[in-house]
Amino acid sequence: MLRCGISVLRDGDAHGWHFDQNAFVVSLLIQKPDAGGAFEFAPAIRSDDDENFEGVKAVMDERSAHVRELAVEPGTLVLFRGSHALHRVTEVSGAKPRIIALFSFDEDPNMQFGKATQMRVFGRCSDEA
Repeated sequence: MLRCGISVLRDGDAHGWHFDQNAFVVSLLIQKPDAGGAFEFAPAIRSDDDENFEGVKAVMDERSAHVRELAVEPGTLVLFRGSHALHRVTEVSGAKPRIIALFSFDEDPNMQFGKATQMRVFGRCSDEA
């Protein structure tokens, strides 16, 4: 079960468009990179009742007017429902990495990310997944 993770994106790293599997995340930016690393999202692009495949495809094809960028500075705390908002972090550049703490919450206290998700996001996985 993920409760708190630290994401470090270095020069050339990005986190592509995705939805979160958990209910919501509280993020805390610890260090802003030299350049890039913008948090972009399409708020409420889908719901529990409507996957909105066309809207999601428009975002991923970079032809949607619904995409927003959230300006964050070190110390910014964000409450985010990533299961309904398609989101990404743009490519980081420079010597200073982007460092953010992610506090993950779900209605199911036993919720766990699958091994494939753990490997993609963290580069390793737990034995319990």
